[in-house]
Amino acid sequence: MSQTSKPRILIVDDEQLVLESLGSFLELETDYDVLCLQSPVTALQMIHRCPVDLVISDYLLPEMNGLEFLRQVKSKCPDTIRILLTGYADKENAIKGINEAGLFHYLEKPWDNDELNLIIRNGLSSRSLKLVLNEKVHELDSTLLERDLLAEDKREFQRELCLARQVQQHILPGEFSDSHGVNVTAKYLPALEIGGDFYDIIPLAQNKVAILLADVTGHGVQAALSTALIKFSCTSFRGGNIEPAELLREMNAGLHRILPVDVFVAAQVAIINTQTGEGRIASGGLPFPFLVNHSRDRVDSLPVTGLVLGAVNSESYPAEKEIEFKLNPGDRLIMYTDGLSEVENDSQEFFDETGMARVLSAYDGGATGLLDSLVDAAQEHGRPGQIWDDLTVMAIELDA
Repeated sequence: MSQTSKPRILIVDDEQLVLESLGSFLELETDYDVLCLQSPVTALQMIHRCPVDLVISDYLLPEMNGLEFLRQVKSKCPDTIRILLTGYADKENAIKGINEAGLFHYLEKPWDNDELNLIIRNGLSSRSLKLVLNEKVHELDSTLLERDLLAEDKREFQRELCLARQVQQHILPGEFSDSHGVNVTAKYLPALEIGGDFYDIIPLAQNKVAILLADVTGHGVQAALSTALIKFSCTSFRGGNIEPAELLREMNAGLHRILPVDVFVAAQVAIINTQTGEGRIASGGLPFPFLVNHSRDRVDSLPVTGLVLGAVNSESYPAEKEIEFKLNPGDRLIMYTDGLSEVENDSQEFFDETGMARVLSAYDGGATGLLDSLVDAAQEHGRPGQIWDDLTVMAIELDA
């Protein structure tokens, strides 16, 4: 699918009424190019000639069942998003076959049109992101191969790092021009040209947004590319209804399967209702965030703890605890990675929460200046010549 062409959706169901219902809905409510077929064999022949972006298949089909059909779609076109429609009686078989067919999602009949439309949008978004990442990683792999052949050429090495930085800049959000009801200001200082910190804002249902901050173990290219996996693992949450601890558990399940061995992710998620300012936060290994209360002129640490992501599988991952908070107009939620709080002085004393709270209590100005003041104070605290870790600090406020 090019950036200018319409997404091509294929619906396969042996019931003409279902085809007409789904096809009519998508043609009326979306700008997708919708194709409808009753035969899975015919559909496979068509896909071979004319690839599609997303396939919706019934479970009960003539000639083969829906899972076998989607397995063959996966074999022929692995990047095509696959969605299965099942009856209630087919649910158990569908669940057993999810890994075999690599389903993006499955829905029971009768389906909800709005839910289906959201799943399709998220699926197509996930596909587009994956294709872009594959292209960028392929470019980076090619460049790294050239570096191995020209290891002594310093200028070549700098060019490779510049390309890797461009990849990461595509992954990280820009200036949060569409922040969905909150103002987010971020300051990111990688230890090298590229780093392993990641942050994003994810719009959810019911006037809520999720703010994610993550820190991959290590530095350099491997850590930077691992942030792409974090970005990919978050796409399915957009527009959903989820709580912070659940979001971390879902991310852990995905990252445990795909992260390299001995690579883990410390993460923190705050979900805020932009209408009421009510929020909840859960953490997986990052330092305690701060709530700066403007009206009461006080700074409170939010002692939220949890296990890093990717270390254990979903069955062993502990239930994360959440802390509730209220973000009133003028208040700020401060989230940061340990590259800021673990700056050491000559006496091996960390900048830590004490240094953070001192700056937050004394500063009375804009968010950008506040983040600059935090970093400046940490640098003044640190010893000369110190090797810094990746550092990210964020300030979150309600829209005025």
